[in-house]
Amino acid sequence: MKITLQDLARIDQNTDGKCALKYDANNLLPLVVQDALSGRVLMLGYVNREAIEITLREDKVTFFSRSKSRLWTKGETSGNFLHLQSLWLDCDNDTLLALVIPSGPTCHLGTRTCFDQTNNFPDPKVSILCSLEETLKSAAESNLEDPGSYSQKLLKAPLDRVVRKLFEEWGEWVCALKNFEKSNTEECQKELCAETCDIVFHMMVLLQKSGISLAQCFEELQNRVGKRRVQDGTVEKL
Repeated sequence: MKITLQDLARIDQNTDGKCALKYDANNLLPLVVQDALSGRVLMLGYVNREAIEITLREDKVTFFSRSKSRLWTKGETSGNFLHLQSLWLDCDNDTLLALVIPSGPTCHLGTRTCFDQTNNFPDPKVSILCSLEETLKSAAESNLEDPGSYSQKLLKAPLDRVVRKLFEEWGEWVCALKNFEKSNTEECQKELCAETCDIVFHMMVLLQKSGISLAQCFEELQNRVGKRRVQDGTVEKL
């Protein structure tokens, strides 16, 4: 069940115990943190009542440190905050799940998740888009005068050049589609898949150059669920 500040106050006032938070002997609850975009499990921490309230009020995940016996907001020293998207309570009322958008590495060792020190964590396959976005962002922020990678060269190139490259990829995709239409073979299917990935990659480059994030695109797609486009370009419910 999703938890809001209003829900938290209502739970505190609940007298029948059905929705009461089941804290442990130290008045703490485990809090699992998951990337809202990629689905990565980032870390596990513990929260008390005050930490939950601060997390909901400030939209930055705050924990209770068992070793230091104090509240701490993830990112308060590093700047790598966990920006809360929603908070959920499990069926037994004794564990919380925070869906977040991290502003940097989650682990203090500099990795994306505390469950892997090599950045080889087996993420959900769809999260490859989030990993690609992170790679392109790092490439865009590099100060190399002589870009070494293809990504860096595209990101530093004029916008028109990247747009022309995308049109070129679309042409190759259409040819691959025609080949697949004529001969539905595994080889043609692989060719079409490869050309599709080329288009996705170059579109991601253009998004990075335009300052548009995957989060914005996912939100726009979510807003279109159950709607359709009409001829004049407006959006109308089905």
